[in-house]
Amino acid sequence: MPEIPKKSKDDKNYKARGASAPQQSKDDKSYKGYSGPAPEKAAEAKPYEGHATPASNSSRSTIMIIIAVMLVLIVIAAGVLIFLFMSSPFVSPPPQQTPPVANVTANLTNTTAVQCDDQCMLQNAVESGSADLCLNISDMSLRQSCYMMLSNTSVSVCLDLTNETDQVKCVSDYAVDDGNVSLCSLLSEPGASACMAAVNPCYADNGSAQLLCFALASKNYSICGSDEECILNYSRITGTIDACNQLPLVADQYGCWAEASHMDECANLSIKSQEDLCYDVYAMQTGNSQLCQNITPDNLYQTQCLSYFAVKLGDYKICNEGLAIDNRWNCYINYSLATGDRSGCDAIDPLAGSAEFTCYYDYAIQWGNPSVCGEFAGDPDEMAECFIGAMVTNNTKLNYSYCADINVTSWQNQCYDDAAMLYNDSSICSYLTDQNDQDSCLADLNITLNEANKS
Repeated sequence: MPEIPKKSKDDKNYKARGASAPQQSKDDKSYKGYSGPAPEKAAEAKPYEGHATPASNSSRSTIMIIIAVMLVLIVIAAGVLIFLFMSSPFVSPPPQQTPPVANVTANLTNTTAVQCDDQCMLQNAVESGSADLCLNISDMSLRQSCYMMLSNTSVSVCLDLTNETDQVKCVSDYAVDDGNVSLCSLLSEPGASACMAAVNPCYADNGSAQLLCFALASKNYSICGSDEECILNYSRITGTIDACNQLPLVADQYGCWAEASHMDECANLSIKSQEDLCYDVYAMQTGNSQLCQNITPDNLYQTQCLSYFAVKLGDYKICNEGLAIDNRWNCYINYSLATGDRSGCDAIDPLAGSAEFTCYYDYAIQWGNPSVCGEFAGDPDEMAECFIGAMVTNNTKLNYSYCADINVTSWQNQCYDDAAMLYNDSSICSYLTDQNDQDSCLADLNITLNEANKS
């Protein structure tokens, strides 16, 4: 490339030197102030390839300088921070002290106790209507008061009441209000029965009386089923003869019809035995003992009829109305066994030995009173048989309070001994007056207890 002519040091400003500017060549109009031949045109400049241009080199240098300055500033700032950090004293934070768990629990407990005591717990339970909160009350009496105050929230709360009277009343109130007798089963006896009776009075009765009560309440005699007493009483009270048809025997049906219709239906029966049974039923249902006299005299049905009224009226002498000797004694026996009044047995003629023995023997067993066996003192064999039946054969009805009335010492001792073993009660042995007899009684009792334990 041709070298561009350099300007002379002395040729900085033509005007300054007073010289005239060089004339421009005609051939080179672009050059002014120079009259010489026009220089040759330099070859057209091409961009630099493969290396930085002067301009790019300049920019890159500028950037490098800026980066260097920034790094210097960063280093200086870091140095200042390190200096400040190192020059300030380091104080470590004080260690945190954790209080003992036991003390914390104690404090919480004390705080809770102060904040809410039993009275507070009671108030919370009542205000929230939650019986479960009653368990938080430590005082048992106050806890029961809590359950009582909230017993209207649930029947289950009633069962938390320890007072039996309060518990029964609480459950019974729910059962009555709901008409639900099954709630009574939550109680034990006798509370359950009392609850059931509160729901329905019929539950206060048992057997035929209960069936009759329900039958009358529902006006449905079929509830009686096959219970003859229930059927007869239902027809008598209601005057419903249809109920009588449930009785199995024709004679009973006629007696039932007679009582229900208040008409003598028994006379319409053609068979005498049926007529007698009919009057027997008719008399007992109406409570009219005079109807017993319509029965064939001195037969089984009349004996049964008069025995019923002797017991009902408490007078064995009713047996004398129409009965001959043998059936009269049977009537006396029926009276004494049913009432516990031995006067019926005492009224039997001693010459009627078989009837008298039967009456005292059965009475001694039925009423647990072996003392009546002393009536056979004149016949040791009959007396022994009576005592054995009343005591030795493990009569569960034996009442040792009658032992003192036995006049024969050996049988009296036997009475106490048997009673002690029957009831497993050693105190009964103390009633024996002789020490040897007491020891023998206790020995027999221990043997009996040991045998029972082995089995």
